[in-house]
Amino acid sequence: MDSMFAVMISVEELDLSMFDTSNVKSMYFMFSNCSAKKINLSSFDTSNVINMSEMFSYCSALTTLDVSNFNTNKVTSMSNMFRGCSRLVT
Repeated sequence: MDSMFAVMISVEELDLSMFDTSNVKSMYFMFSNCSAKKINLSSFDTSNVINMSEMFSYCSALTTLDVSNFNTNKVTSMSNMFRGCSRLVT
């Protein structure tokens, strides 16, 4: 899923609650530079992900993001995961 939603402009909200991510290994740069204010990742299965580097980097419009269900046991890299997310509150 590397760069899957990167540099998406004119998007206010993404609901990805129906995505099956159980076999995903890398989410590198997945939402980087995305203009969404809210991204629903409530059902993301991240149990096999090893790379989350720059996943949300420079999502400067992003205000709401719930990653409380993320399983990061196998993740080896989260560098700059939230870099430039200046409006992120929750």
